Amino acid sequence: MTAKKDLAPKECAECVEQSVNDENNLELEKVKTELETLQANYIRLAADFDNYRKRTQRQTQEVVARANEELFCQLLPVLDNFSIALESLTDESVLKGMTMIYDQLMGVLEAEGVKVIEATGCTFDPMVHEAVGFDHCPDLPENAIIEELRKGYTLGGKVIRPAAVKVNIKKEDAD
Repeated sequence: MTAKKDLAPKECAECVEQSVNDENNLELEKVKTELETLQANYIRLAADFDNYRKRTQRQTQEVVARANEELFCQLLPVLDNFSIALESLTDESVLKGMTMIYDQLMGVLEAEGVKVIEATGCTFDPMVHEAVGFDHCPDLPENAIIEELRKGYTLGGKVIRPAAVKVNIKKEDAD
């Protein structure tokens, strides 16, 4: 009889141990599943935040670019008047000083991406030139630009003001 008493507690201990192991395994599986879910959420949130950061950075750059473009567009008439003033100066020392200031200003604008559109001697391009006059010059090919009446400018490759030009046309078109 003593043998049966000894077996029962061993079997019970094994049952209890098996039951505890099963519970631990179930709990471990729950924890693993929860960890996987949390990791997936973390990865998704990290990607969302990275996309948000990139989008806000792009939007900020666009706002700054628009503000710069507006400022440069307001400065263009000032540059035009500066050029006209330079052409009318007769005093050589004043002309030299004003030319240096004009060149410095143009250097600052060019460093910010503003470039002058080439016009005189080029072929008319409606994407960057605005034809405000026509004339016939037999020495030049058709659609060649005869004269630049107002400088044009680009900012970062985008035309912010087309060059106003006079274009060469055929003789019969001139009449």
